[in-house]
Amino acid sequence: MLLKNSRRGGITLATVYGDVVRYPRPSIYDKSAHFGLKVDGIDMYTVSYARYDYVQLSMDEGSPTEFRIRTLDKKLITSYTIAPQKLPMNARVEGDELMFSIKKAHYIIVKINDKKHSFWAVTPIQAEEATFTNLKILNRFDMTQDDGVDVVESTKDVFFDDCLAWTDCYGYKVGQDVWEDQDTVTFQNSVVYSAAGGMGIDHKFGTATASHITFRNMDIEGLHERVSKDRALGGSRAMTRLRWSSYYVQFKSACGGPPLKAAGSLMTPKPESTGLERDQIALNKARSTKQAKAASKLSVFLRRRRDYSVAKPVPT
Repeated sequence: MLLKNSRRGGITLATVYGDVVRYPRPSIYDKSAHFGLKVDGIDMYTVSYARYDYVQLSMDEGSPTEFRIRTLDKKLITSYTIAPQKLPMNARVEGDELMFSIKKAHYIIVKINDKKHSFWAVTPIQAEEATFTNLKILNRFDMTQDDGVDVVESTKDVFFDDCLAWTDCYGYKVGQDVWEDQDTVTFQNSVVYSAAGGMGIDHKFGTATASHITFRNMDIEGLHERVSKDRALGGSRAMTRLRWSSYYVQFKSACGGPPLKAAGSLMTPKPESTGLERDQIALNKARSTKQAKAASKLSVFLRRRRDYSVAKPVPT
């Protein structure tokens, strides 16, 4: 075994153990707080950088070299992915360790116990006088809350034209939440190929105003069911309701939700035709007023007479 770990003239030499070469951790970085790695039984220097953990090493090729990744908090490894997936390796898990062997050096990416988060494809934020045309959204379906377009946070004069959305949750939506005024947002001549919710406004939290929101000449070609965990059902799995359009306003005192104007119509639909394929919906201002502070909760849903809603539990 040849061991070299010294500094000469500002040059850091690698540490060599048999057929594996490990490279020291730069002094400006910390070691990983989450994972440890052994290669052929030798501990490697882990580096924590920009919310990632990595290891640099060299190895001889031709014969199997064993990698053992362990969780430092001793949590069991319940899921993992190794990319590129085409590499010839037979990975296995034993408790808090992931083990695999490779014969050739590669740049590999390993994800362990990776949580799936929501994925909003297009999110105009604090935008003004923006135009989106010929936008095609082919979104992922392996996560929850996968929306095509979410217009959020102080947006004004934003225009969507000739777009297509194929996604798991909403196709086109203003919100979630309205913490700052959103004014003059237009969707037109666009298609929802398939989604759980075609289009709508989600003013669940916030006290600001969403005004002059227009959906014009929109095609809803298909709606599909999606499985989600319903907090109202104690976290049990349930089928999400299907709606071609949904407009939601809710008072949430704990989150500073909007006091709502009870008198009059908050939202006035003006359908261009009676068919589902062509609809124009012009929304009046949903304005918060002090006079309606007593209102604790208000939900507004606009739907066709034909009910596309599906709500049924899924066996766990």
